[in-house]
Amino acid sequence: MDYFTSDLHIGHNSILEYCNRPFENIEHHDELLIKNINDTCGKDDTLYILGDFVFMRDKRKLYDVHGAIAAQVVLIFGNHDHKKTRKADCFQWSGYYKELKGEYHMILQHYPLLLWNRSKHGSFMLHGHCHGELDGYNKSYYRLDVGVDSHGFKPWSKKEIIEEMEARDPIKPDHHNFNP
Repeated sequence: MDYFTSDLHIGHNSILEYCNRPFENIEHHDELLIKNINDTCGKDDTLYILGDFVFMRDKRKLYDVHGAIAAQVVLIFGNHDHKKTRKADCFQWSGYYKELKGEYHMILQHYPLLLWNRSKHGSFMLHGHCHGELDGYNKSYYRLDVGVDSHGFKPWSKKEIIEEMEARDPIKPDHHNFNP
């Protein structure tokens, strides 16, 4: 099964205050996020992390955090993913942008887009970066902030995403006469 999340900010002390995350300290935060991932995803699953995975420059700590996750990890780089994270070889795949094709076409990127490949044809835009600030606005589109701040600090399953999107009545973009 495929799972999706973003903006874990493992090791980022200031994220607790910036996003009003209800944790005693960053260690408690990090432990709970890893626990929630492992309670949701297993070793045969793929976890797509859409940016801002860890906030640390120590490559050993990155590998320790990655090793604590049971699922196979695909990383879409975010603005807080240090160059050592971007160069790490522990991920199943890593890069700035990915498309998942199939019955449901999904665009994966850290930042939300107004228009994306096949948006006119019902493809889904999954992103992070916004920490839930676009949740109300996103409901007008097939766009979803999969960050932990928008989903009880746990990953979204592909099934949950499909159910969420199928319940929407989105604005259909007109690429030839774009006026948001």
